[in-house]
Amino acid sequence: IGVAAPLLTHMRTERRQRETTDGREDYIQLIIGFVWEGACDFSFNAPLGLSVGIKDFKISAELYVALLELTAHPPFIGGVSAWMTDPPEFDLDWTGALDVLDSEIIDSALMKMVGDHIRKIICLPNRVSFMMDPLANVLRVKAKP
Repeated sequence: IGVAAPLLTHMRTERRQRETTDGREDYIQLIIGFVWEGACDFSFNAPLGLSVGIKDFKISAELYVALLELTAHPPFIGGVSAWMTDPPEFDLDWTGALDVLDSEIIDSALMKMVGDHIRKIICLPNRVSFMMDPLANVLRVKAKP
């Protein structure tokens, strides 16, 4: 979307421990801040000859990533779990017939609706997890670090 790549604003790596049924276990946590200012300009013709589109967008967020079930053999991690503490902040510049969405009232209602959907997927207590090693304990990868 556009020609601009996301920009990492900060990244910290922390070695952490968590308690498991087998005792304490190390994991690595990444805290990644990013901003993506998509320099895009796309539109299409809607019914009734109306043109609608988006000129620019901006998304900023902080993403937490846990590298879990560390091993001494490839792929070296059993799984990855990612989450946000808050939904991303974003802004869209609508064009054409959708330019009316740039009003503060409509824009804030739309952003709240999108934020609520993101919150249900990746904001705590929700998270996105996936396995890297089929031998890893799936319950430990899916559980809160």
